[in-house]
Amino acid sequence: MSDLQSTGHRDIAELHFEVHPSVLFKLGEDLITDDAQALVELIKNSYDADAQTVRVEIDTEHWYDRVSGEQLETDMASPAGAVRGRLTVQDDGHGMSLDAIKRGWLTVSNSEKRVFKSKGLTTARDRTPLGDKGLGRLGVQRLGHLVGLTTVAAEPGGQARHELMIDWASFFDAENLSSVLLAVSSEPALGARTGSTVSVLGLKNRGYWEGTGELDLQKQLVSILSPYENAAGLRVFIKINGAEVDMRREARRLLDAAPNILQFSFRDGILEIGAKTQVSALRGQSAVQSATFQQLISPDNGHAFAEWLLSEHASRAKAVGAELGDDKYFLRFQRKLAFDDAVDPRFNAGDPGPFSGELSSFTYGRAEDSALDSASELRDFARSVAGIRVFRDGFGIRLDDDWLGLSAQQTTATSFYGLRPLNTAGFVNLSARDNAALEETSSREAFRDTPAWRGFFQLMIQVVKFARETQELVRRNWTIYAREHTTPSELSDTATPSDIGGHIVARASEALKSRSRAQSARRTLNSLDRIVEDLSTSAQDSALSMWTDPKLREAVDKAASQISDAQSQLVSALGEVDSILGVLDDLRGAAALLEEKLTLAEERISNAWESVALGLSAEILAHEVDQISDRLRGRSHQILDYLRKQQPIDTRTVAYVEHVRASSAELTRQVARLNPALRFRRETRSTHLVSELILSAAEFHGPRLKAARINLAMETVQDFRIRVNEGKFMQVIDNLIRNSEYWVTRHLLQKHIETGEITVTIDSPRVIVSDNGPGVQPSVEDTLFEPFITMKPMTEGRGLGLFVVSQLLDSEGGSIALGEHRNKGGRPDTFEVDLRGLLEGDANPAGSAE
Repeated sequence: MSDLQSTGHRDIAELHFEVHPSVLFKLGEDLITDDAQALVELIKNSYDADAQTVRVEIDTEHWYDRVSGEQLETDMASPAGAVRGRLTVQDDGHGMSLDAIKRGWLTVSNSEKRVFKSKGLTTARDRTPLGDKGLGRLGVQRLGHLVGLTTVAAEPGGQARHELMIDWASFFDAENLSSVLLAVSSEPALGARTGSTVSVLGLKNRGYWEGTGELDLQKQLVSILSPYENAAGLRVFIKINGAEVDMRREARRLLDAAPNILQFSFRDGILEIGAKTQVSALRGQSAVQSATFQQLISPDNGHAFAEWLLSEHASRAKAVGAELGDDKYFLRFQRKLAFDDAVDPRFNAGDPGPFSGELSSFTYGRAEDSALDSASELRDFARSVAGIRVFRDGFGIRLDDDWLGLSAQQTTATSFYGLRPLNTAGFVNLSARDNAALEETSSREAFRDTPAWRGFFQLMIQVVKFARETQELVRRNWTIYAREHTTPSELSDTATPSDIGGHIVARASEALKSRSRAQSARRTLNSLDRIVEDLSTSAQDSALSMWTDPKLREAVDKAASQISDAQSQLVSALGEVDSILGVLDDLRGAAALLEEKLTLAEERISNAWESVALGLSAEILAHEVDQISDRLRGRSHQILDYLRKQQPIDTRTVAYVEHVRASSAELTRQVARLNPALRFRRETRSTHLVSELILSAAEFHGPRLKAARINLAMETVQDFRIRVNEGKFMQVIDNLIRNSEYWVTRHLLQKHIETGEITVTIDSPRVIVSDNGPGVQPSVEDTLFEPFITMKPMTEGRGLGLFVVSQLLDSEGGSIALGEHRNKGGRPDTFEVDLRGLLEGDANPAGSAE
């Protein structure tokens, strides 16, 4: 505050803002959420100072002098003038000059790094500074009661050592920050190595560093420092109470032991994903599963199964780039995606810059040879590091544990093969230089919602999706392979649940017949006891007689004959038992197939239920809207007649009623498109000229598409008539047009084209739909019409649209396939609907179009 100035009758005082010391502590608590984050900010400072080595030592046991910082040797419970616990961060960086201490360390939110970084400059070791907000050092005060700084730096007059001790208690009673004076001692340090040492004395949260167990601490450290790769030339060593903490060895062991490994990288607009699978992923948990694994997989390390998979399911295998692997990873997969194919432009997603990473998914097996069995130390480590973590130059960005939403994608079905949050570990590596557009929040615990973040997130969702596709291919078909090669059955893979149920009933009836015959044989076997008893009695009586009894011989012969007959029946009965066992084996195979079919059906029904519910809602809505609009048209007509008879005529009211009537008529027209598809009209078939049906679709979709800069054109080469259910056919055409609309819209938003084009060509006996979108991606060319196959984001499509089209056409006698024509990018861009099975009479009653 300046002196009071007098101007006439008014006194003017010149004031300025002061900062109360409590603000400093409040900022530290709010911006640095815990002790681990405070520690990493100190290590980042060492990184920015071009350090090669950082040594962190944490001591929670000893006492230290409050003034000198020296360790005290004392048995006292709480010695006077002392504090307990010390955290030290020592580096070999370039140190800080006295001016840097003043303008950097002691000036809140002033950061020369921010300017340095904005100019695209790098340090002598080619590093882009990580700290640029000038707030990281505020975390130091939350760690302990005192902080000491010792630094050696090269200055114009030669190397100098500067020392500073801050006792946070001196700020508690101060009126403002400037009233607390801090003494910095300086002296020449010729020949000394440059670097800085920050010592925090009197740890406020010793229990945090001691933890309830070593793994709890490991989990905290993994969140701030990458256990997978070093931060660009920086080695960090951590000791806690004298014990070295080494996470890198265990992290590498975990990645190598996991049965499923997925590696990915994004660079120059291309996302490359590669996955590999060990045979241990097929082992299973039960004794039966383990025995099947030993029988079918162990002898050749899964080679026969892999070859069967690639030949029997070639189209699905091609979609994920599957190929034979080696002795360690028996199957490998790969996929390449262009940025435009991977992200939805409607979310204004941008290129986040190059990044890479690795994920592993594992199960906590019970087998003795499993790296993650119940007795394994690695099992506990896996639980502590589970999650997909993001690191920038080796330093953790502490996102939510499930920031990719794996829990939301996981279903309760046992057939879910995607990544599970607790069974997945891995990392994503970013850099300050290459990923500057990915901006962290001040708390370092999230990214700002920017186009780069949205692009990065959608690329990672594609990685997660690929993981599910590969594991679903392997593990679902392993179930089929195991059943076919262990339990023979007369049923084929194409058998319906109804076929399977009938087969089980028939075979069970045979088993019941065999059981009754076996029971009869058992009764005969029981008679042997009486026969033997009679034989024994006769023999004893004969032995007591002086003369041999002739009847004894007869009895013995008869008994021998009866025993022979009984033995024959026993052999026959045993044969029946063998037959029963065969039937039971067959029943077990049939039951297993039925269970698999039902599980798959349940999963698909679950995925499709929203569409079913939407269809039911549309059916009800169409009926109700039709009734409402009809009543509205009638009432508006009555009101219009009344208004026109009034004098003078209220033109504004008349115009409004006319508008209402016209709008209700349009609403009726729109709803009418749903009416032919309603359940009660589904089975009605009638003869239609194809051009008239397509024209109706063009009139319906045209205005909406035109507003989106998409032209919908109809071309007639040779018209023809078909006998078809109108609702089904219109649903086919609607789905094809909407499919083209989605991809053409993406192409427009990505500025690859200026105007969208969708063309429907009528050329007896086909209808051809083409567009100028990106075309069909190679990975799904062979599986496009199968259920749940889609390259849309998971939130945008279920992969049912084209499957529904194929099913509707099949029910009417038609079919659909990709056309042979390819666009400039070499991708198929046409759908050909073959309607020759629906032709009625002359194939071309309408004649050729001019």
